[in-house]
Amino acid sequence: MAKGGGAAPAPVIPFVGAALPYRRKYYTAQQQVGGVASGNGSTVDVSPTGNKIFAYGWLRAHTVYVSTVTAASSGGTIGQYGIPGIFNIVQIRQPGGQEMFGGPNFNGWHSYLAQKYAAWRDCNDPFLLPSYANSATSPAIVLRQIFELNHQTGLGALPNQNDAAPWQAQFVLAAAGPNPNGFYTTNPTTTNPTVSVQYFVECWTVPSPNNPLRPGVRQMTAPPLAGTLNKWTVQQEVVPGGSAFDALLIRKGNSIRHLGVVNFNSSNILIATSNTPNPITVQWDGQVVRANDNPTLWIDDDYMTRGGAAQTTPETADVGVVWIKNADLAGIDITALGLDGLGMSRQWGTTQTSTISIGGTWGATVAYIQLLTNDVQYVLPAPNPYAARSGEPFLQNMAQPSAIT
Repeated sequence: MAKGGGAAPAPVIPFVGAALPYRRKYYTAQQQVGGVASGNGSTVDVSPTGNKIFAYGWLRAHTVYVSTVTAASSGGTIGQYGIPGIFNIVQIRQPGGQEMFGGPNFNGWHSYLAQKYAAWRDCNDPFLLPSYANSATSPAIVLRQIFELNHQTGLGALPNQNDAAPWQAQFVLAAAGPNPNGFYTTNPTTTNPTVSVQYFVECWTVPSPNNPLRPGVRQMTAPPLAGTLNKWTVQQEVVPGGSAFDALLIRKGNSIRHLGVVNFNSSNILIATSNTPNPITVQWDGQVVRANDNPTLWIDDDYMTRGGAAQTTPETADVGVVWIKNADLAGIDITALGLDGLGMSRQWGTTQTSTISIGGTWGATVAYIQLLTNDVQYVLPAPNPYAARSGEPFLQNMAQPSAIT
């Protein structure tokens, strides 16, 4: 009996206890880098047929596995983006075509950064996984576009059951080189590699409303806050090198979960983090959240929480990249879930009129920066007007107001 003499509430099995993790390869493309046997060639679209992502279950992540079918000839020097630079464009769009992950200016290296800092699992960095091969002749890498915010609850997994309105993916192989956006700075001597590009969906199955072994026990059939969108985008901002300047974040209206700053010179080359302002100041709607800070400590903050980074010999830091994390702050509490059960409490809640600035005196050789933003459009519960009578706390979900769709 429940307190007060009423019946105890019926047990409900949570979504991740009722659903099963599921992975399926749904498309494979095979292509020579640059589209030619040797030389620079051009970009080549290797997207799934019709740009359609296979429709099944609740989509946790979209996974692309690049491996070598035929090795390149000897020689060849990988470009500034490393093995992830094999993709010139990475983008995933909503069924209606709206921006979701990446875009026309978002490449494989951006996808690598989004995966590395995703705070999804203990070790998300593709460079630290056995599937990775840092080879100019036989490259291999697994790049995941991660949508699920927390694998312990399924929060952020996307409804992916409508084959007539699928999520859309575009992946374009980079030209061989030798330019800042090419895969190589020096091409292989005679033959570029041929790679296999395999596409996978990583999902939760859709549970039955009732447990098959105990028909009287209900099960959650959707993750919490179903329809929540976890987005990654990049913004480019011209910076006057050697001068004091406040860069303003354009991406606003949602909850800011991660924010990265990347430095480039006028030749579109990544340049060292020493060109980031030091001291550096960050303001969020007039609240100073970093005051006269040192960006080296931002990098330390990340290493203290990201699995596999700070070993006896620490992982080499990304050139030109500093990061602000509003998730996984404790390292052992993925996405800072423990504070509110959702991971929202540490994030910067923004509106259309919010102002977020990153400023200080930039290095003399900085020509522009890229701001890599991970923002979340939460679906928040709407109160049920009949809650007192029915005992149900919520009736339906509604989208969080946002300028970003």
